[in-house]
Amino acid sequence: MVSNYIGFKLKMYLGFLVFGVIFITILFTIEHILYRYVSYAFLIFNIVILLLFTIAQWLAAPYIISAASRLREITDDKSYADIVSIAKRVAKMNNIEDLRVYIADVDFPNAFAFGNILSGNRVAITKPLLYMLKDNEIEAVLGHEVGHLRNRDVELMLALSLIPSFVYYIALSLLFSDYRYNYQLVLGFALIVVSFLLNIPLLYVNRLRESYEDLNSVKTVKDPDGLEMALAKIELYVNKGRSSSDRDYAIRSLTNMLMFNGDKESDESEIRDPRDLIEYWKQYKVRFHEDLFDDHPHPARRIQLIENAKRDLPKR
Repeated sequence: MVSNYIGFKLKMYLGFLVFGVIFITILFTIEHILYRYVSYAFLIFNIVILLLFTIAQWLAAPYIISAASRLREITDDKSYADIVSIAKRVAKMNNIEDLRVYIADVDFPNAFAFGNILSGNRVAITKPLLYMLKDNEIEAVLGHEVGHLRNRDVELMLALSLIPSFVYYIALSLLFSDYRYNYQLVLGFALIVVSFLLNIPLLYVNRLRESYEDLNSVKTVKDPDGLEMALAKIELYVNKGRSSSDRDYAIRSLTNMLMFNGDKESDESEIRDPRDLIEYWKQYKVRFHEDLFDDHPHPARRIQLIENAKRDLPKR
């Protein structure tokens, strides 16, 4: 368990360093190439504008999410006392105080954590997830989600996303300004390409954060096997939903942002039992490109990581 945590921290620190070097290199490159047109004042102005917009987005996000997902707070709802008790127990294990618990009235199984200094710490569980998972599995899922709150993953990824956003914003500024030099257009389009390419390492860092929170769940909940079962049940649900193109699109779009990325095409589509699916994932060798453009690791990577972490746990 310790080696897993250290390994992920080293990878994340390396990722942050790479992002920083890339950002500084881009700044100096832009200023050097267009020193007669682009000044440091121009760059700083764009950074400040983007930063203010991002902060405003971060502050408003919990309220937008609550409205879009039709959230209802159940913290003091006696009919959901067991769920609230589980969430509070997980929060306590993660040193999170005053956790507010919500039910999301949507038709796919998932859970997600969100919040900021204005809204406080919040976690939401969709109704289908409550119906399909046992208490130990819900606890394991919440161990993952509350880990995001504990480690400030939303703020961290939002800060890192400023880099490709800044590059894209500079590109638009060049493309839609008065053209004093012919290569403004070339540089503008080149920076748009760069901004999209920067999302590849950004997605990699996000996958590391997701894996890190899987480890957090294993470390803090009573039954780490519950997370494996939850992942398998969600995957089977998503596979079943692929029969409807509209529903499939909605599930993929939303799960890509939340707990689970379930858009996997492989032999596993024939599996119907979650235990069989877990065994399949334990043996599956994930190819490099399979989750290259995903914000969550391939479920087989997650299961194998959980299995390795469980071996390091002290006997309970």
